[in-house]
Amino acid sequence: MDRPTLSRLAGLLAEHGVQRLVIVREGRSFPLAARRTDLPAELERLSAQGGTLEAPQLGLSIAFGPGGSGVSWACRDPDLTLRVARLLAPT
Repeated sequence: MDRPTLSRLAGLLAEHGVQRLVIVREGRSFPLAARRTDLPAELERLSAQGGTLEAPQLGLSIAFGPGGSGVSWACRDPDLTLRVARLLAPT
């Protein structure tokens, strides 16, 4: 996934006040302070290597296939689900 899209995703998370994220890779969870890291770079790495980004406070989960092989998402908020879909769906 390209850097501009991942930057927009980081912006969307910031817009919703997300401060804590969890990255899940190969069955291991890694907490991430969203406001204290280069989130677009972390998302770029996750997109390239594969894994899942979780934003527990939003009930949002985004799974990236390794090497950018695909992306899927689920969210408990229908409006946010649509925003994420518009952002991440291939055009």
